[in-house]
Amino acid sequence: MSIARKDNGPMPLPGRRQLTGRKPAFGMGHPMAMTPKTLVSLLVIALCLGSCREEPGEWEPPEVADSVYLNGKFYTVAANQEWADSVAIKDGRFMAVGDRKAVEKLIGEQTVITDLKGHMVMPGIHDAHTHLELVGKQWTYWCRIPDDADPDAFIKALQTCAENRGPDEWLVASAYGPGMFPDQKVDRTHLDKFFPDRPVYIVEHSWHHGLANSVALQLAGIDPKTPDPEKGTIIRDQAGRATGELVENATWLVTQYIPPASEEDFRKAVKWAIGTHNRYGVTSVQDASTTKLLLRELNALDNSEGLPLRVTSHIMWQHSGMGNSSIAAMDSVIENRGQYATPNVDPDFVKIIVDGSPMPPHSNHADLDPVTNEIPVEKLLVNPTDLNSALVRFDGMGIKVKMHCVGTGAARAALDAIAAARNANGDSGIHHEIAHSVWFSPPDIPRLAKLNAVSEMSPAIWHHGWPGMEDAFDFKQLHANGGLITAGTDWVILPAPNLLPALEGMVTREGLSVDLKTGIEILTINGAISIGKEDEFGSIEVGKSADMAVLDRNLFKVPVEQISETEVLMTIFRGDVVFSQEGL
Repeated sequence: MSIARKDNGPMPLPGRRQLTGRKPAFGMGHPMAMTPKTLVSLLVIALCLGSCREEPGEWEPPEVADSVYLNGKFYTVAANQEWADSVAIKDGRFMAVGDRKAVEKLIGEQTVITDLKGHMVMPGIHDAHTHLELVGKQWTYWCRIPDDADPDAFIKALQTCAENRGPDEWLVASAYGPGMFPDQKVDRTHLDKFFPDRPVYIVEHSWHHGLANSVALQLAGIDPKTPDPEKGTIIRDQAGRATGELVENATWLVTQYIPPASEEDFRKAVKWAIGTHNRYGVTSVQDASTTKLLLRELNALDNSEGLPLRVTSHIMWQHSGMGNSSIAAMDSVIENRGQYATPNVDPDFVKIIVDGSPMPPHSNHADLDPVTNEIPVEKLLVNPTDLNSALVRFDGMGIKVKMHCVGTGAARAALDAIAAARNANGDSGIHHEIAHSVWFSPPDIPRLAKLNAVSEMSPAIWHHGWPGMEDAFDFKQLHANGGLITAGTDWVILPAPNLLPALEGMVTREGLSVDLKTGIEILTINGAISIGKEDEFGSIEVGKSADMAVLDRNLFKVPVEQISETEVLMTIFRGDVVFSQEGL
């Protein structure tokens, strides 16, 4: 490692640590809050970098940097300084952001120096919608069915998985679709032919539904007389026989009997999910289906090892199928959420499922009635009166609510609920949000800005090839109307939590696009604003958390059609390198 001289090439720095970045590790210690002394030092440094005279010996920085990153193309997303070429970091925060000459003055004997060799750097990415627990289970110890499996490959994947499990052990797998069954007829009898003696449960592609074989149904006590649960359906054939498919909240009838993973396996699953986010430049997430089990694990990890990721935990409300617990248990977690808070875990958030999924064959999302333009209340998973009451109560408690909405009717019901909270409590400053924001009725688009609400979208799904989504996620209209927009991967649907393909979609989707700068803001500072932490992260500025992603190309210099191919070379969270590709 070296610092370039103005005359004839690089000059080594004697006596200083010259590294290309520390090796990534899970949790490199808890972040240190700024002390008054540190705050004063940062202010003095910021002022002097812009105005102090540079005569030798006249000024010495009150502190030296823990690390500096030189020779980069830092796109800061800051209003007062769009680009920089070097940064210095102290106690996990940006100590200086500017030119190389100024930052070099903060290098001491123990400062770690990284030459970025001209690579572009952007603020750490905020994934506004992910599922840490579900993806961890899916990819580490559940059975995995290939997305393109035909009926033979579907059964083969389950049989292969069963070879590594006991003869009576549950087979839990993801994910199935109609094309994996003969004649596209989803029915437990197909599973029973190959697994007559062990329980099998498979999550459906949308993750809103599931399929159980006969043994699993028997263990759950489901018979022809079992009534449909509230907000759920047991699919039956013409003779009244349960086919094994369970829609929405009916999944809880079976999943409550699936034995939990061991503590060791669950911890590995959560750590793997978090580390994979780091792999794609993500330093902050909103977990969209937080359970008590996940909160306990996140709390334990942050207190013992330090999480390499900022987690905003949306605790599930009144949907046992998604929350994996009873309604009473979910309410208890919400009431006692404060005990799980740590420096990197914020549990003051709730998730409400307003409607279902647009994926066939069930397609249980709620669009406005095409004739009356009214909300189809019977299709909602939460009655509008109850939804309004919930928003008023949670808003008054200081809790931000994320509402899953796909159809235009569900979106209107959610906006009406936010309006009810504003009328009852005034503007609390909490940015309640519409999760996915797939479609809005035109009259509802301006309401988002008026209600200080957020449209959180999942444009990564464009790259998944789902039919019928061509006109989804209208970034252009929502942005033009002044609404705050964020983006999430909805990782559990996609193979990876990579938002760079989503960014390409934001700027290349005909009739729906925004410009690249706006797209990057959606992935960074908008996420911070959405959860009320824009003073903490979201841009590369003095005093903010040192969260960054180093990219293999400059997004502003390559054709926009190549943005999806971008790779993250290094991820820095609170000043620590939490991911680095080999050779950097």
